[in-house]
This record gives sequence, C-alpha cells and structure tokens, in this order.
Amino acid sequence: MREDGKGVTDHKASNGSKNDERNGGAEIERDGQEKSHREEQKKKGEGEEEEEEEEDNDDDDDDDDDEPDEWDQRIEKTGCAKENLALQLCHYDTGDWRKCIDEMNAFRKCWSEHQNNERTHVKDNDISDF
Repeated sequence: MREDGKGVTDHKASNGSKNDERNGGAEIERDGQEKSHREEQKKKGEGEEEEEEEEDNDDDDDDDDDEPDEWDQRIEKTGCAKENLALQLCHYDTGDWRKCIDEMNAFRKCWSEHQNNERTHVKDNDISDF
C-alpha cells in the first residue's frame, strides 16, 4: 500500500489473475475503478466493422451489370458476337473445342465477312482432321 492510502493491484498475484479472468478481462484497477481492455477493444472493433460494411455497400454501387465490360464491347465491334457466344457455349457444354467444329467454322466465316482478318492476324489451321 502506498503512503497516501491508495492501493494498486498487482496483476501477478494469483488472486488478482483469477479475478481478472472472472470479471471479463479487467486489467487495470486504480482507486476502486476498473477499466476493461476487452470491452474497449470490442467497442473499437464494432466501429471498424460498421465502417467496413459501409465500404462494402459502396462497392456494390460501382458495379453496373447493365453495361457490357471492355471485352464484351470488343467482341461486339467484330460483328461476330453471336457466333462467338455459340462457340463459347459449345465449348462450355462439351469441354472440348474439337467437338465445336460447326460453331468454329461459323465464327471463322463471320470473322472473314467482317474483314476482321485484315486488322488482326489469324492463323489458318486446318480443322478438318478433328
């Protein structure tokens, strides 16, 4: 005990440690007042969670599913979006490009008709063996 008559709890004492566990993690006792570190952290954590939730909600506002993304816009500009979609769906359904010969030929025909082969280099592979 100090000269002024006020006591300071020693946390290393066995009774004090057990008391701390029972009272929700009170770590500092001075002049008869207790302060809970865990409660403070809990309050801080709740505030941060609310901020994170607000940020997450803001992200949803930025996503506009009505507008096509950059890749979709590029496919549309080729004039072969329908054929490209058919080819992609065929590959998705079958899992093998070789089973999508008709869709591939339709896409290649469309690609040539829209003169896309003039602005991009396309390798002419013989796909008749598939």
